[in-house]
Amino acid sequence: MLYASSFWGYLVFHTLAELFCVIIAFCIFILSWNTRRYMQNNYLFFIGISYLFIGSLDILHTLTYEGMNLIHTHSTGETIEIWISTRYIESISLLIAPLLLYKKRLSAFYIFSAYVIVTMLVFATIFIWNNFPECYTERTGLTTFKKCSEYLICCILAVSLLLLFRRRSFFDKDVLRLSAASISFAILTELCFTTYIGLYDSINMAGHFFKVFSYYFIYRAIVVTGINKPFDLLFRTLKISEDSLQKINTELEQRVENRTMLLLEEIHQRKNIESNLARLNRVYAVVSETTHLIVHVSNKGELLDKICKVGVEQGSFMFVAIIRYNEYNNTLEPLTFNGHSERYPDSVTLVSKCDDKNPDPVQRTIQTGTFYICNDISSNEPCAKRKEEALRQGYQSYAVFPLKVFEKNEEAIMFYSGEPDFFSEEEIHLLDELSGDVSYALENMEKEKIKNQIEQQNKTLEEQLVRSQKMEVIGQLSGGIAHDFNNILFSITNYIYLMLKNMDEVHPLRKYAEGIRLASEKASNLTRSLLDFSRKQVTQPRVVNLNDVISHVEPILRRLIPEETELRVELTDDNPSIMADPSQFEQVLLNLVANARDSMPEGGFLIIKTVLVQLDRPYIGKSRRDVKGPYALLVVTDTGCGMDAEVMSRIYEPFYTTKEIGKGTGLGLSTVYGIVKQHNGLINVYSEPELGTSFKVYFPLANIRAERLKVVEKVEVRGGDETILVVEDDPEVRKIVVELLHDAGYKTIETEDGKEAVETYKTHSGEIHMVILDVIMPKMNGEQAYDEMKAVKPSVKALFMSGYTFDVLSGREFTTENFDFISKPLLAEEFLSKVREILDK
Repeated sequence: MLYASSFWGYLVFHTLAELFCVIIAFCIFILSWNTRRYMQNNYLFFIGISYLFIGSLDILHTLTYEGMNLIHTHSTGETIEIWISTRYIESISLLIAPLLLYKKRLSAFYIFSAYVIVTMLVFATIFIWNNFPECYTERTGLTTFKKCSEYLICCILAVSLLLLFRRRSFFDKDVLRLSAASISFAILTELCFTTYIGLYDSINMAGHFFKVFSYYFIYRAIVVTGINKPFDLLFRTLKISEDSLQKINTELEQRVENRTMLLLEEIHQRKNIESNLARLNRVYAVVSETTHLIVHVSNKGELLDKICKVGVEQGSFMFVAIIRYNEYNNTLEPLTFNGHSERYPDSVTLVSKCDDKNPDPVQRTIQTGTFYICNDISSNEPCAKRKEEALRQGYQSYAVFPLKVFEKNEEAIMFYSGEPDFFSEEEIHLLDELSGDVSYALENMEKEKIKNQIEQQNKTLEEQLVRSQKMEVIGQLSGGIAHDFNNILFSITNYIYLMLKNMDEVHPLRKYAEGIRLASEKASNLTRSLLDFSRKQVTQPRVVNLNDVISHVEPILRRLIPEETELRVELTDDNPSIMADPSQFEQVLLNLVANARDSMPEGGFLIIKTVLVQLDRPYIGKSRRDVKGPYALLVVTDTGCGMDAEVMSRIYEPFYTTKEIGKGTGLGLSTVYGIVKQHNGLINVYSEPELGTSFKVYFPLANIRAERLKVVEKVEVRGGDETILVVEDDPEVRKIVVELLHDAGYKTIETEDGKEAVETYKTHSGEIHMVILDVIMPKMNGEQAYDEMKAVKPSVKALFMSGYTFDVLSGREFTTENFDFISKPLLAEEFLSKVREILDK
């Protein structure tokens, strides 16, 4: 009939086609509106309201179509714009509808309001504001916007069709098929309207036929099916409900027939559920309390103890243990445990050797980092002895979870239960989380421990650095003044010697001269102590036997200590040979004994002991040098007042003393420290207040055996009449040396530098018997001058002397081992004895 109407004109066809679609749209609205109270979803309700406004816009499109002349329009394009707007609303409504199937019931007011607003906006943009994009012009036909819009509408309809099929379970199959056909014909309709040229051409007519088919199928799907099969309208909700009701009725009939058995089964299931819930709640309580402990307990041992206790008391586990794997001896060792049988770890093989071929479950858990569950010990426990003891204790199941710290597994936590199949998926998940939380807490504790250790080490290093810098500054100061100070003391000491030698015993000024002599000797000792501390004193080391040196100085030590103090000397039977300067070693021993004496004013015990030891790095942990090897150990122990940590941290500082003013210089132990370090030794002190002090001094053993120490008896200084060339750049020192030599009967020739000395020696080599040279002089140093003198006379005899420190001489590559050498300041007797010794060679 529609096709026949086209013979009376296209407008008749178009009007009938559009009115057919409008009537169907209104029917859909009427049906959905009147059945809205019985709907369990929003699909039909939403579609009905949308088609009310779609039909209204289609009427407007029909009345404004070109040639109708019922409503005045500005151009032909306005009716096309109404068409495009209507199709957008229709496609978007079909897209949204499946998404609202079982959403919360929508408000009709809000839906109506939304569609009214959209419809009014469409009307205003087309007829009032005239700003709707052009869709058709007489000159070019369809615009790009029109074509793109039709394609976009096709895409939206395709997506809505896809959503419809994804929710096909909610639809009757006939309704689904007809709805899909309706959307498909709607897509064909839009495709036709992308290609027509004129408003009355055949493509336009075909598009309207497809639209009629689209509305026809939606009419069949909703209106006709809704009338014939109202309970299957669009979805099968009610039918599904009927099926469910029928199924429930059948089940009720069966329960009535078997009510006793079913009731018992339900009671049993309920008890199981209650039991599972109670068990799960207990595990939750353990996890919760463990979290609380992690926050408030900072000690690892205390935390693990309390976790085991919580597991037993709140989790109703029969036994909980923390196990450590000892990789050194390949054993499992319990760290802590709690339960009704705390002897269990000892009675089973938790501390026995593990078998690598068939590893213990605990060992396997620690090694692999994965938990192990045994829900039936009677059949699944691989360790026979553990199985036997566990069953005797009443254990039925257990679980092992790893405790990982810094990605390393060394420990595990074990939970034993008296119920078989205790560890279900929920319990395993919770306990696995618990082990992870405990691992995290242990890792944080370890981090905090490492942090504290690093901070303490940094603090110690800072203190050592400050102390080292302080001692280095003092050492540099003492070394810096040593040369000039030694020259001055050399002059003072020996001028007093000459004065006393030529002064009668009853001379009224002799006592003052003696005072000056004693003061100069003290000044010399003080200078020597400073140089010993700074390790800049010139040494003359040789291989000596430690026991011999101690035996040699023992009589002096016994005179040094009071009678109330008992001295014990315990020397090793081995041969403790060391490379040392005997006089400096004696200084070490004298200073240590003097300190021990002062710490025991009322007497006590003083023990001097030697022993051979083998050191490694862990033994002397504070040393930064490689200290491995054999050492001779000197131990000086007293039973005096002892020292606290603060005093011990400063005992090697120069001028630091706890004695009363005037009773000590504070250089004794700093001198000991300097001498020991200069001999590549080590020194440690152990002391506690009121318990005494023990100094341990380590000297590296020499590779060769020492000769017996010779006791040098004091002999009278002899002079002579030989001629001696004195080479010294300091006029005061040169003057006193010449005076001492003249006083001893020697003849002298004086020069002030090495170059002048060589020229003088070349001239008088036949009459010069010996040369005394300062090591460091301007123009030419002493060693260079000596070498040129040897070129003149190879048998030349020489004595070198210097007031410079050891490091200065070493920097000039001067070694005392190759020459006869004396260090300033020194007494006249020592100087003259050395001169006579060289001349007599």
